[in-house]
Amino acid sequence: MILVTGATGAVGNHVVSHLVEAGAKVRALTRNPDKAKFDPSVDVYVADVDKPDTLPGALEGVERVFMLAPSHHAPAHDAAIVAAAKGTGVRHLVKISGLGTIDDAPDAITRWHLAGERSVKESGIPWTILQPGEFMSNTFYWIWGIRGEGVVREPHGDTRQAMIDPRDIGAVAAVVLTTDGHEGRSYPITGPEALTPKERVAKISAALGRPIEFQQLTAQQARDNWVMLGAPEELIDAVQSVLADDSGRWAKVYNSVEELTGKPSRSFDQWLADHLPAFR
Repeated sequence: MILVTGATGAVGNHVVSHLVEAGAKVRALTRNPDKAKFDPSVDVYVADVDKPDTLPGALEGVERVFMLAPSHHAPAHDAAIVAAAKGTGVRHLVKISGLGTIDDAPDAITRWHLAGERSVKESGIPWTILQPGEFMSNTFYWIWGIRGEGVVREPHGDTRQAMIDPRDIGAVAAVVLTTDGHEGRSYPITGPEALTPKERVAKISAALGRPIEFQQLTAQQARDNWVMLGAPEELIDAVQSVLADDSGRWAKVYNSVEELTGKPSRSFDQWLADHLPAFR
């Protein structure tokens, strides 16, 4: 049995679907069972990682665990999963981390994921770390500005990110969870190119066949917007730090998706073509 945490999220649902396709026995952990629209073969288990006492039952009969937590929750969530997994039949932990941990980037998101990685590596349970770039699905945050005004407002429009399609993360995770030889390994995973926000907006504009304007915000303007939306201050600071980092560490492209799955990673153009109706 493979337990998938964060199973109803942007990445977890693809992990579940790829595992089902591979013929694996899957348990999907979620705090929102109404969102669990999975194949009937999937065992949906309602639990909350913020409530560790709900986890032991989820791990009964589980041999492998896919661990995904929002970056600012990674230290606590990863530690909770590790604690619950110790002394059980779990023999492989697969954690989603981030590209910044490759060279210890100086931002809070990287520190949070490094803390989670330490929990996993020190657990005594064989582990694998997946280090994806920014999710292409984060582009959905622009939907309302594009639909309503034909505008995307973001800071740092020229910073390149080697983004990845969540479907490719799911495919990689399924391979690592169902085959041997990945223990003690860390895999950076990205799409085939690094793009700036301005370039992504230009691609969306071309695909829609109408002008979409990119308006670059100051760091303070962006902060004010995120505060208004209710984002935690610590998360705002962390995201601002990553967006402002033009060192190139976030722009490096890796070929791990093809090496692990046998298929090339999807480009942003492919992701956009598949999701274009959402932006109309």
